[in-house]
Amino acid sequence: MTASLLLKQITQRVPGVQHTQSLADALHILACHPSAQAIVVLTGDTPVGVICLDLIADVVGLPCYSTWIKRECCLQFVSHPACVLCVDADATELKRVLAPVAHRHPAEPVVMTANGAYLGIVERGALMTALAQT
Repeated sequence: MTASLLLKQITQRVPGVQHTQSLADALHILACHPSAQAIVVLTGDTPVGVICLDLIADVVGLPCYSTWIKRECCLQFVSHPACVLCVDADATELKRVLAPVAHRHPAEPVVMTANGAYLGIVERGALMTALAQT
């Protein structure tokens, strides 16, 4: 199996959220995709950042913030820049995204793209498991 086919098979098709949308919009998408621990923030089709749910859980869980969440732009809650990998990546690119990096949150996914356009996310653990099984 080629790396491209493998990457396409394990990519979760979780919709991204536009950078102009509210945090409530991002949380709604995450609620519809309970297996996802993060959501990608986009400008058009281009990934610009990632919001990791457990990094904002303290804020979103408090009732006093319910109105605030509906009006605040999700871009303010980006946890990390997007770690982008093209679906046609070679072994060098796969090593780059899997290499240990200081301050990388465990829930931060690999953001999959095709020609720069967002496709979905792959959890790092799932990517390592899939590669080990090939």
